[in-house]
Amino acid sequence: MQPQGRRERPGGACVKGAGRSGPPDQAKAPDMEGRRLKDLATQVQAMKNPIKAIQKYYDETVEQLKKCTWPSAKELYDSTAVIVTSLVIITVFVMVVDWGCEAAVRFIVGSF
Repeated sequence: MQPQGRRERPGGACVKGAGRSGPPDQAKAPDMEGRRLKDLATQVQAMKNPIKAIQKYYDETVEQLKKCTWPSAKELYDSTAVIVTSLVIITVFVMVVDWGCEAAVRFIVGSF
């Protein structure tokens, strides 16, 4: 004999079987519904006038960029010099290792 009703899994999903039947947790439902409605209202507003949505996005971006601290010319130059120097050193290292591996392979293959 199979049990009747619904059984709730740990994740909250209900499956056919025995166990509890009833509505989901009522405390969470209004909060989630409110968020959904707010998101939906925002999307509808953006669809009504996409130019205003783009303008708002642009204005918020400019506002955030004003809060940023920008490096001075000297700091920028020094940082660039460090990056270029590191790049040259790593390139030379990889080139030397590559030549060494190539020579080792040629030596091994040439010995057979």
